[in-house]
Amino acid sequence: MSEKKKSTSYEKLKRVIYLHQKLRNTNERSGLNSKQLLEYLYDIDEIIIDEKTLRDDLKFLKNQLNAPLPKRANKHKGYYYETKDTYSLLEELDGKATSEIIEIVAVVRRYFNNHPNEFAGIEDVLLKLEQRSSLISNESDEYIAFEEVDLQGREHLLPLLQHIRNGNYLTMEYKPYHDSLKNLVVYPLMLKEYNNRWYLIAWEESADYLSKIALDRIKSFKITSHQFLLPPNPNIKQHFDQVVGVTVFEEKTIETVVLRSHSKVRAQYLITKPLHKSQKHIEIYDDQYEFSLQVIVNPELTTKILEYGADLEVIEPLHLRKTIRDIASKMLSRYQEG
Repeated sequence: MSEKKKSTSYEKLKRVIYLHQKLRNTNERSGLNSKQLLEYLYDIDEIIIDEKTLRDDLKFLKNQLNAPLPKRANKHKGYYYETKDTYSLLEELDGKATSEIIEIVAVVRRYFNNHPNEFAGIEDVLLKLEQRSSLISNESDEYIAFEEVDLQGREHLLPLLQHIRNGNYLTMEYKPYHDSLKNLVVYPLMLKEYNNRWYLIAWEESADYLSKIALDRIKSFKITSHQFLLPPNPNIKQHFDQVVGVTVFEEKTIETVVLRSHSKVRAQYLITKPLHKSQKHIEIYDDQYEFSLQVIVNPELTTKILEYGADLEVIEPLHLRKTIRDIASKMLSRYQEG
């Protein structure tokens, strides 16, 4: 398969997923015309295509993936979904796990690993397709190599996604690390992946804050008729925009975190792979850079900083500098014991 064909397959599948997301989430009763859809593709990912390519993508979505686009949907009357709740693009893709689809997924996964932000929200599609096709363990393709990570609990992704969309309350058996089995009543809000682990973000009956529930610790769950009073629904995505990872301390506020790199090579790595979307950098010497983040300090940020070892120094805030210093001192003392 040529590189041109691989790129075309990747671009086509990405466009189709974007179009599906737009049509599924729009409330426009009159439908979206070609101009609106073309502008949407450009706005979301600077995708530029002509109307013929757009029509071909929509035809593929309808005829090959059975999307609920009515026969009368066209560039004059607008495009829309007749039904939304009963249609699953994932199931349609899953049912067509032919060699062509598998090859497309492989290409998408390769791009996903290099540009994860481009595919926010469709990781569940890739995981399900890979699970069905056993693509992750496929060693027959010498041109594609995947990190061998077994994402525990991913079998819960699709059922939980449906419960979120349907607004179901759930009873759940949950086994935290170093604790006994717990029975929870939750109202699920969102699925979030971080550092090769999936989390369910939910309101928990016994808590007055958003709970993060690791999918690999869930033993079972089912719909319940038992309900509880829900707090005001926050903007979930904005809620996590303030942190690295998934831990949000409600009582803490956003701080300016200043980091200094003592390695030019490591600095370039940080520039190309930022710790957070708020990250900014300046060069202060030939081989030193300073980076600033606007975040709530949490354990995930601390762990990320420690990954850089002596190459990265915390300048501000002082409490985070002290935390890193204390951890480094403890590490040093343990290595000196022998």
